[in-house]
Amino acid sequence: MTIGQKYRNFSFLLIVIVLTLGFIYEYIIYGNMMRHTTDDVLMEYRHSIEKSVARTDSILLLDRLINRHRILTKLTHRDSIRNFKERIYDTTIYNPYAESQILFRAIQFPLQARNEYYIVRFALPAMEQQELSMSIILSSVFFFIIFIIASFVGMRYMERITHPFYELLNQMRNYDIRSSKSQPEVKAEVDELQEFDRGLHSMMNHMHHDYGALKELMEYSSHELQTPLAVISMKVEQLSQLCEKNEEQLKYLIEIRNSLHRLSHMNRSVLLISRISSDHFYRQEDINLEQVLGNMLSEHEEILEAAQITVEWTEREPFEVKLHPVLADMLIGNLLSNAIKYNMPEGRIVLHATDDELMIRNTYSNTIPEGDLFDRYVCTKDHKEATGLGLTIVREICLHNELEVKACVTEKYFNVSLRHKDEHPKA
Repeated sequence: MTIGQKYRNFSFLLIVIVLTLGFIYEYIIYGNMMRHTTDDVLMEYRHSIEKSVARTDSILLLDRLINRHRILTKLTHRDSIRNFKERIYDTTIYNPYAESQILFRAIQFPLQARNEYYIVRFALPAMEQQELSMSIILSSVFFFIIFIIASFVGMRYMERITHPFYELLNQMRNYDIRSSKSQPEVKAEVDELQEFDRGLHSMMNHMHHDYGALKELMEYSSHELQTPLAVISMKVEQLSQLCEKNEEQLKYLIEIRNSLHRLSHMNRSVLLISRISSDHFYRQEDINLEQVLGNMLSEHEEILEAAQITVEWTEREPFEVKLHPVLADMLIGNLLSNAIKYNMPEGRIVLHATDDELMIRNTYSNTIPEGDLFDRYVCTKDHKEATGLGLTIVREICLHNELEVKACVTEKYFNVSLRHKDEHPKA
């Protein structure tokens, strides 16, 4: 959820809460205020009546002092007035014009005139709860519309202010350290965003410079190492021929030759990783990796028979990818070589290919290294001649060609699977 969406949701929730609490508050306050105002008018009428009766000692003027909603009750016994309670209360009176019951606020109190006792009741119309609620609802709706318009204007203003932030996020998301194209600066009105823009572009420039320097160093070193390695290897072969009769010297030369072979292989692998990372193999074709794997199995048939390794297909369907042909051979070649090299005598290789996945499983007898198997120079201690770069090359190929590679180890099998990045495992 974006900042704008969270702000919009929070604003809407805040408006609803404020208007609800405002409606309850207005209903209570306005209701009490109108009730007290009506009560004050009723008490004013009462005092006027009591003054008039006290001055004239007569109730003849009552008709001029109170409204038509009145009741005058004469008490037959003087003692009855002692049990009477003065009060102001709500009541309903039928209105012929409206043809319905109308809410009134009524008052009743005792009155004495010419040694006679009366109970006076009269009422004034009051605003009904329905009318009060409707008026408050209308006012709340009015303020709600005002708040919505104000929130919309605020959102538009916030989008304008935060637009540079999303541009910077997009630059970070699409940043390619291998690209020589510099990212344009983003103009922002907020000081913090301007500082963020300067810091981000400074970091990108440093990363690109360091990456270029490291890439150049790797390519130069790997390239320059090839010639001396070839010379040393040739000299070792010449020395081996001269020392054929001396077994001890020949033994040392064989160890040197094996180390040179491993160093040369590692140098080629590092140079290959560098080329893959720099998109040297940019041309892509539609390639069926299942077919590539089948062809390589035919090429390794003698090796598999010598090691007594059984190959089994559980499912065999085309697995189409867009890949450079050379990288396709490297990818499958490394996976198949690992499955053969680290297998056990009379072991098994189980293959599974569908339209969305290619899996290679092999039995193993060696100790699997801990940690990320795709890291550089991670190899088993049982094979000291290994460079530990096979799975690293596989990861680099997948990383730059929209493929996802995963490895897992079970009790009997070492599993490596390839999938399209936009594919998800089926339930």
